[in-house]
Amino acid sequence: WAKRAMWLLIAVAIIWAGYHYLYVVPAERGQSRLAQELKNQATEQQESIGILRERINAASGELEKALQSVPAAVLPQARRLSDDTRQSLDSAARQLGAAEKLGSVAGVDPKTSKTNGAKIQQRLAERKGIIDRAQADLKGALAAIQSIRSLGTELNDLDSLRAEALKAAREKGVAEKIDALYNNALSAVKSGDLETAKTARLALQYTRDMLGQEYTLQIVSRPGSPSGVWRYPVDSRTGRNYYLIVEAVSPSGQRLKLPITSEEDGKVRAVNEWGLRVAPHAYEQVRQDKEEDGIVNKKIVGIKKRGYLTPEYTVDTMGGAITQW
Repeated sequence: WAKRAMWLLIAVAIIWAGYHYLYVVPAERGQSRLAQELKNQATEQQESIGILRERINAASGELEKALQSVPAAVLPQARRLSDDTRQSLDSAARQLGAAEKLGSVAGVDPKTSKTNGAKIQQRLAERKGIIDRAQADLKGALAAIQSIRSLGTELNDLDSLRAEALKAAREKGVAEKIDALYNNALSAVKSGDLETAKTARLALQYTRDMLGQEYTLQIVSRPGSPSGVWRYPVDSRTGRNYYLIVEAVSPSGQRLKLPITSEEDGKVRAVNEWGLRVAPHAYEQVRQDKEEDGIVNKKIVGIKKRGYLTPEYTVDTMGGAITQW
């Protein structure tokens, strides 16, 4: 009986040890892990709240500095933007206050994490949602502050671009075009429409840059590349439009990439080569020239001088272009 009792005790001990190490210990470790994860999340959230408060206070100071730097011409628009900015900052501060009212969960006990874990996780999820909303409000406020700064920057850039473009202009009628672009951009800036202002400024900048360029327009004459193409017009299958494939070459021999508007789809593309629409007899002359020896001997079809927007063409052009063929 003693031997039987001993074996029974050994069996019970083995069962207890197996249960303890296979079930109890992993469960305790899981509870400890969960408790630590919850503590970490709570600590990170509390740190985020502190950082966001500092950023909100800093943004308020940046807003005042931005307003002080804005020229008087765009001050009304800047003030409207600043009102929206202050509302966003106030909203972010309120969100942080709501997050703090949920209380801290950093002292969670591993022994109670099993029963309270779900509630704590729900509270952390609520705090995260509130903090995310505060971050979104702050992001909107910072974007508005940047827009306020941009009002002054755009205005200063426009004045400089206009002065540089007018100084470079030599072609008749270009000054009027420059002033029209400037006035459109200025009107957009004063109305607070920064997207339109940016587009108009880029158009003025492009005009300034083009006035400073000089190049020759040459017919492409390389193996495997066409020197001319013809197309049916969009609304006709009887007539033909004729194009010479050209490229712009700088005085140093560099091939330039220029924005060209296609008359077929109205899209503007930056290209190294495009089709210049010409009169049928001009196209025919180039075709015969290339048929003689496989190359185009009279390649130059136009010269773009510095201070001009329009090239001086040596062939009869029809005022159109294509960018794909």
